[in-house]
Amino acid sequence: MISRGRIGRVCCILALWGLFFGVGVCHALEVAFSAPEKVRLGEPFVVSVSIDGEADRSTLSWRGKNIPLDLREGEDGVLTGRAVLGTDSMGKTAKGEVLKIWVASRGTTYLSKWPIDIVAKDYPSEKLSVDPAMVTPPSSARERIARERRMVREALGRVSKEALWELPMVRPVPGAVTSLYGKRRVYNGVLKGRHGGVDYRAANGTPAKAAASGEVILTGDHYYAGKSVYIDHGGTLISMYFHLSRIDVKAGQVVSAGDVIGLTGSTGRVTGPHLHFGVAQGGRMVDPAPLIELSLDEMSEANSQGRMVFK
Repeated sequence: MISRGRIGRVCCILALWGLFFGVGVCHALEVAFSAPEKVRLGEPFVVSVSIDGEADRSTLSWRGKNIPLDLREGEDGVLTGRAVLGTDSMGKTAKGEVLKIWVASRGTTYLSKWPIDIVAKDYPSEKLSVDPAMVTPPSSARERIARERRMVREALGRVSKEALWELPMVRPVPGAVTSLYGKRRVYNGVLKGRHGGVDYRAANGTPAKAAASGEVILTGDHYYAGKSVYIDHGGTLISMYFHLSRIDVKAGQVVSAGDVIGLTGSTGRVTGPHLHFGVAQGGRMVDPAPLIELSLDEMSEANSQGRMVFK
């Protein structure tokens, strides 16, 4: 149950309803939710919402992004929805960052607030040697790089309601992890940001599998990422697969978890053949490792429980 110290920090906003009278219509609605009290930069976490009562829709708001919940009715009539949220490894720490849980029911909108502390996490550095053109691109490549960044930014900003993901996700290739998420990447002596995903050892031509069911929303041969595939799994959760030698899917295609989406390779900025696997939530790159290694229950173990009753 929610602790006493936090009851006062959870509030309800009733939106006025009625074309003629402008008054709220009160009815019993119970909203229970599971969320962490503290997270570390870069690490994904799970939020679950259960609604006992009539509800039209529910939306989460986290760090400026709205995430529509895919509500599903259980045998007991309770509606449940879940989401994977997170922060970028290069994001800012915060005390009491507010997670907002909106529920719309019969013309009235209810809001619960849950504060989450975002704390720092140390990530190591990694030195790599690559083609100099992959550190300082020639002027002829700059327009291409800018265009590809716009395409990727648009893909990562996509919002779709239906939650097609399951935890744990499917490991895209069987090889060992060769580079972890969040590492400060130093290419040819130049710091170029942090690693936005996990690298797996994979010989050329190894089948790469979709980590979860979803819709392919972008494919291409990009300057840095090489031959790439982006898959929308719903709820602002997007997975990506870089440095492929061959792409076997196309934009608009629906895939199931475990489907082969291409073959691994060494295209783009690489030191050798491997698969880069990344996951973005709301446009922010989060550590994909927990999503591969842990079940939904395991990721929710450290969560606290909140409950609000609206009448």
